Amino acid sequence: MKRKGFSKWFAAAGMLLAMLLALTISTFAGDGIDFYFDSQGYGKDIGVISTSFMPGDLLPNAFLLDYNPTAPGCRFRAWSLSPNSDMWAGDKVLTTPKGGTLRLYARWDVSDVTYRFHGNGATGGAINDILCAGGKSITLPSGAAFTRPGYSFRNWTTNADGTGTAYNAGQSITFDMSQIPVETVTHDVITLYAQWNGTGPVIPTPSQFTPASNIIYLTGVNRNSRKLVLRWQPVAGASGYEVTVKCQGKKDVYEVTNTKLRVTNVRGMSIRNKTVKYKIRAYQLMNGYKYYIARSAQGISY
Repeated sequence: MKRKGFSKWFAAAGMLLAMLLALTISTFAGDGIDFYFDSQGYGKDIGVISTSFMPGDLLPNAFLLDYNPTAPGCRFRAWSLSPNSDMWAGDKVLTTPKGGTLRLYARWDVSDVTYRFHGNGATGGAINDILCAGGKSITLPSGAAFTRPGYSFRNWTTNADGTGTAYNAGQSITFDMSQIPVETVTHDVITLYAQWNGTGPVIPTPSQFTPASNIIYLTGVNRNSRKLVLRWQPVAGASGYEVTVKCQGKKDVYEVTNTKLRVTNVRGMSIRNKTVKYKIRAYQLMNGYKYYIARSAQGISY
């Protein structure tokens, strides 16, 4: 009798073990939700994995860890429900219908960077980008490839206004992953801006330009309660015109290439029924500089 009871218990335990094993196997190869693991162009896609997960099930993060991809120059972060943001899929309740496919997107940290060199006021020239892998060093170029008459290259900075980290030409710098914020998930670009020392203006010679006139003549001043319209004679050789308009302590400066300007406000303030002062200057562009070649007398409109 004892042997018979033991046999029944052993048989029941064996059936339970078989059921648990079948359930475990079916979780990874069943008729439930399929998963497509998209590497987003970094390395090879894992493709479709069939499982027996059902709508309403929790998707264990431990399950996703078995499918973590690798790619040269990148560091895998996690699987996301969105290709462009961190909507982590792990430990989330599944809402995909049974038999449907849930696409998961690999999110990456960069481990390389492109250094880009901005002329920051240069009128010509260019410097090629430099690609730098994590932990590697590059030597910064001189800004001599840029042209800016009246200026000499000083150094590079991480901000256009000269603030931030400064680097000298010829300096060796090493790219570290810690330089890149955690939110960065694609190849990153670091722009370095040229900073300049002034060496004085480039003065045009008379043979380069001889103005036909040094006075701008107004040909029309039309004014009503809401607007002011100015017209003037063109100046031979002028590249454009700078018009200064003042009203009740406020000032706007306009640059135009034609010989007409319509004004309705100054610094956001309406000129309606207000006194307006104006002056016009013609200029010629030469080697990236403005040379003022003619001026008008100041006008007043009431």
